[in-house]
Amino acid sequence: MDEQQTQLKRTNLHPQSSHYPWLSLFKNSRFQLTLMALIGIFLQNVIWWVYPLIYGQHLNAQLPLDLQFLLGYTISLALAIFLMLYHQFHSIGALLILAINVLFTFSNLIKGDILVFTALLSFTFFLVALQFKWFKLRSIWGLITFALANAFIIPLTVFYLQNKYVTQPFILTLFPLFLCYLYFMTPLFIVNITKKRLTSLGLGILLIITLLTLPINFWTICAIAIVISTWLILINLKLSYAKLVPLLLAIQAVTVLILFLQQY
Repeated sequence: MDEQQTQLKRTNLHPQSSHYPWLSLFKNSRFQLTLMALIGIFLQNVIWWVYPLIYGQHLNAQLPLDLQFLLGYTISLALAIFLMLYHQFHSIGALLILAINVLFTFSNLIKGDILVFTALLSFTFFLVALQFKWFKLRSIWGLITFALANAFIIPLTVFYLQNKYVTQPFILTLFPLFLCYLYFMTPLFIVNITKKRLTSLGLGILLIITLLTLPINFWTICAIAIVISTWLILINLKLSYAKLVPLLLAIQAVTVLILFLQQY
């Protein structure tokens, strides 16, 4: 009788869990990490692929058919980046994935062009170096290099493989993307609270000024509102690192997608 009463009390305390057992799955830390990693991979690849593909359509560009190796490269790279950031720049899993990632650069499509091959391989090696403290890349210089690599290397690779050339106007349109990476990744690279806030403030102002040089419309205003809100709330709010990483990645992806909509 006592056992039945105890079980009844537990059911009353957790009515949702008893009626919807699948809800308990979302409380599992491994499931949460897997879900966040999958979302991070998707959002990162959207940032890298969508804009150059849209831009290339205006030039009647065509992608090569054998893109599975480049797609494998970007998917594995996005996963390694997420794990690295989530585990505060030291993840054995990320290093193993980056080792596999190197194999994708030796596909016929990529290694056929020495510039593309060198750029992608350099990106991978930089992410490996980023995880070793003696390189001291968790700093403003590491942040700048990380932002440059993310904003330019893969979008330019996709554009180049479409057109077999790169135009200066396309390179210039990637500058706001570079500033987005700088701004949203600052809290993860700059540890000191005061330096983090001041650096984020300066980069946020620079990003807003850059956005104001673009045609002003509804999407521009939305992007500016997100940048301001992020600094006022998220960057100054004391969140656990595990929560901060997926939030910053998600907000950055939304801001970048809004910028894409602003231009098309």
